Order: sequence, then structure tokens, then C-alpha cells
Amino acid sequence: MLSLNPFQPHSRRAVGAWLSRARAIGVLLPLALPLVASAGGPLSRDPALTFGILLRQSLTRAPEYVALAARDDEARAHLEAGRAWLAGRPSLEASYLDDRGRSGAGVSELEYGVQLPLWRPGERRDAAAFGRALTEQAAAARAHVEFTVAGRLREALAVLEAADRMLEIERLATREAEELVRAVERLFEAGETSALDLTQARTGLLAQRRMELEAVSRLAAAEAGFTSLTGLSARPASGHREVDPAETLITPAHPWLRLLKADEAFAAEAVKRVRAEAKGNPALGLGARRQRGAAGEEYNDSLVVGLSLPFGGLAKVDAQVGSARRQQAEAAAAILSARRELEQRLDELQRERATLGEALRLGEEQVALDRRQWEMARAAFDVGETNLFQVLSALGQLRASTREREQLRLRRDALPAQINQTIGVLP
Repeated sequence: MLSLNPFQPHSRRAVGAWLSRARAIGVLLPLALPLVASAGGPLSRDPALTFGILLRQSLTRAPEYVALAARDDEARAHLEAGRAWLAGRPSLEASYLDDRGRSGAGVSELEYGVQLPLWRPGERRDAAAFGRALTEQAAAARAHVEFTVAGRLREALAVLEAADRMLEIERLATREAEELVRAVERLFEAGETSALDLTQARTGLLAQRRMELEAVSRLAAAEAGFTSLTGLSARPASGHREVDPAETLITPAHPWLRLLKADEAFAAEAVKRVRAEAKGNPALGLGARRQRGAAGEEYNDSLVVGLSLPFGGLAKVDAQVGSARRQQAEAAAAILSARRELEQRLDELQRERATLGEALRLGEEQVALDRRQWEMARAAFDVGETNLFQVLSALGQLRASTREREQLRLRRDALPAQINQTIGVLP
């Protein structure tokens, strides 16, 4: 085994054997990069894929989308029920009396008719309002699902853009590391540098290629997440960009607040409905009666009209209405909580936007300084005025500041979309 102790002499044969193994590793690692990229199938780029097309495609695959049709059906059914003339389903009633099992006098009586549940005063109007509240709730739920899926799509596109650009950074760093290795190899073959310097350069190159491999893997994961969301095997040709909104205000038209407000309105109508159901409905009975006093007598036919009026039971009514009122209060509290959460999130984004420009300016300046230091260290190493450790340190600092600057750029580009998502604006 080749020792990396700088104080131990090395033979040319041992160094050559080590270089052969290092070159083999250096060759195999780049070959693994396209394998990782093609494991999930790299996505093609389609310029025709706009955000609107991607959003419609993602909506049909969203789990929440399945429940929207059921909401519409429920609202439609309650609207129809509010237009009905009766408060519920009518029922048929019949009764028969015969004394043959007892006195045998031949007395018989048959009564039959229909029971019609009636609306209480104002109850039909409340039932129609209940149906309209459900209709608004269904519409608000549809808008909220679209808004939620748009947020997922914005995030997926931002992750794709970040993976693309960070992979470019790592590929550039790999090319710089390869150039450094070639320069050290030339100096080593000319006898102007040590095997330790060559070892350090090759180790740095392998470490950088692992970084590139991780960047390729992150891109593959980002593309897999995009495909899972949209179901498409192609992606937009360029990154998604949004402009800063003219006004950054949280309005009641925000899809989330609109849905919660619809929930509160529905809960208020539900209180009226629960009260009416707890009180019960009056019922009108219409029917006929056929009876005779004894065997052989003529039947006597008559018309029967009855009215059923429920009363009392206020304790039960108050208990059921109290539960419904609690749900209404919880719906109102959810609106306040959601608005506070949105305002806090918007405040955080605005503070970040206020400082991001200066942070990016400092990042650009740091990259320029680090690149100048790297170029000076590289030039000094070529003429033997410094060692490779200083060169590698300068190169590592340049890579770190470049990655940090790119992260700031990505944050700057993604911030408008996050602000628009927070205030409820779609592209």
C-alpha cells in the first residue's frame, strides 16, 4: 500500500500504480453520473407547457379534487329540498279494527290516509339559505383546492430550478478541479511537485465529483416530484418567474379565508337547521274512514283531517342548538387564526425581501474576491511560490461562496411567487 506520509520516500513504480488506481476511480465516477440521471428518466423540455396548463393537469391528479363533485351534488340536493312544498317525506298510514276475535258483533273500522310534514313559518326560507350556503362552500372549496395545488406547483418548479442551477455550479467546479489535476500531473511528471500534492489534487477532484453526483441525484428527485404532481413526462423549457405584486394585502378574497368564511356562514345556517329539526315539524293528515256498527249494517264512509303539532322539549332543543353554535364559534375563530398566520408569513417575506438585495450584493462581492484569490494562488503554485494546500483552500472557499451566492439568487427569484401565494394571487 502506498503511504501518504510526506516524509517517506516513494518509488516511481509505487506512485505509478497508485495513479492508475486513482485514474480508474476518476473514470468510473463520471460514468455513474448519467446512470443516476437516467434512473428515473430525465424529463424533456416543452416550451408549450405554461403554468396554466400545468395547473389544470395537476388539479385532476390532486386527492382533494375527488371530493369536489360530491360537494356540488350535496349543495344541489339541498337547494332542491329548499324549493319543495313539504318539509319532509310524506307517509302513508292505515289502521283496521275488527271485533270478530272478541264479541263477534261484526263491528269493523278501516282508516287510511297520508301524513304531510309542513314547514314552520320561515323554515322553507332557511332551508333555501342552507342550500345556498352549501353552494358557496362548494365554490370556495374548489377555489381553495386550485390555490393549494398552485402552491404545490410553484414549489415543485422552484425545486426544479434550484436543482438545475446547483448542478451547473457543481459541473463548473468539477471542470475547475479537473484542470487543477491536469496542471499538477504535468508538474509531477516534470519533477516539480511531490506525490502528496498529486494525491491531494486527485482527492479534491473525487470529492467534487461526488458533489456533482449528489446534485444529479437531487435533480432526478426534483423531476420525479414534478412528474408525480403533474403526471407529465416533460417539463417547461425555462424556469418559472413571477413579478412582485403591486399591493401586498391580505383580503377577504383570499381562497383560504373565503373557504373559512363560507364554513362560518354554513355553520350559522346549520344552527337554524338544527333548531328546526329539534323542534319538529307539524304534520297534516288527510284520509278516509269506513266503519259499520254491526254485521249486516251499511258501511259509513267519512273524511278524516288531522293536524299534529309538536310542543315542549326545550331542553333537548337547547342542547342540540348549543352544539351547533359551538361549531359556528370554532369556524369564526379559524378565520381569525388563518388571517393572523397569513399576515405573519407576509411580514416575514417582506422583511426578507428588504434585506435580500444587500445580502446578494455582498455575496457577489465575496465571490469576486474569492475568485481573485483562487486565480492568484493558482498562478503562484504554477511558478512554485506556494504549496497546493493554499490553492485547494482558495478553491474550496470559492466553491462555498459561489454556492451561497446561488442560493441567494434562487431565493430572490422564488420570493415573488411565495408572496403571491401568501396573499392569494395566482399567476
